[in-house]
Amino acid sequence: MPLAVEDRGGVLCPAVVCDWCQERIEDAESGNVYYYHDEPANLFYNHKRCAWAHDAYLEAHKSEGALVMSEHLEVFLAQLLGNTGREKAMLLIDRKRLYETRGR
Repeated sequence: MPLAVEDRGGVLCPAVVCDWCQERIEDAESGNVYYYHDEPANLFYNHKRCAWAHDAYLEAHKSEGALVMSEHLEVFLAQLLGNTGREKAMLLIDRKRLYETRGR
């Protein structure tokens, strides 16, 4: 399960777990969120180090005509906060660093 609640020394904390290697994503900058465009509610999470293998797997197992979409985890989380009344969170994203390589 990619979203989990973990016990960290007696304190329950939410965590994001990589669907590929099953390890916790400890830094939002090192993670991605993937989904199929025709099933946007079905989210997959991975480390950037796992992205090539996981992406290939998702491409191989998609339905005919489906597109595999992705977003940086930190952008996804900022957009989630922005869409739930915390618009200032979206301003924390360094647009130049994150968007200069889009589409490459």
